[in-house]
Amino acid sequence: MIYLKTMLKVIDNSGAQMAECIKILRKGSPKSAGAIGDRIVCVIQKSKPLSQTITGTVNTNRVKKGDICHAIIVRTKQTNNYRSNGFNVNFSDNACVLINKNTGEPLGTRIMVNDGVVSRELMDKGYNKICSLASKVV
Repeated sequence: MIYLKTMLKVIDNSGAQMAECIKILRKGSPKSAGAIGDRIVCVIQKSKPLSQTITGTVNTNRVKKGDICHAIIVRTKQTNNYRSNGFNVNFSDNACVLINKNTGEPLGTRIMVNDGVVSRELMDKGYNKICSLASKVV
């Protein structure tokens, strides 16, 4: 369950490390929670340094602290995530992937190897590009 002011870990290589949710886009009420596969608006709270020698990418594609971006929720700590086959899946943290505001494509070119686990519900909601970039789909 992702609410207003929830801190999320950013698991792609767009340059951000932590993001804070400021709006859940598909929900009508401001007090309604976001789940896996929902689109949110977030502000970047912590980012990686922008030197090209460390990152190896062009700085124009990177996000900085204070930037406002759109993201997709890929993991939640919610414990009552039951699937139709009877499995109960929960993760140890809340995580998101930053996307382009207009096209919906991911900003990063890869999802981190250690944190690259995403939920299977993303495939059902049409985010196949994020699932193909992830190292593991649970």
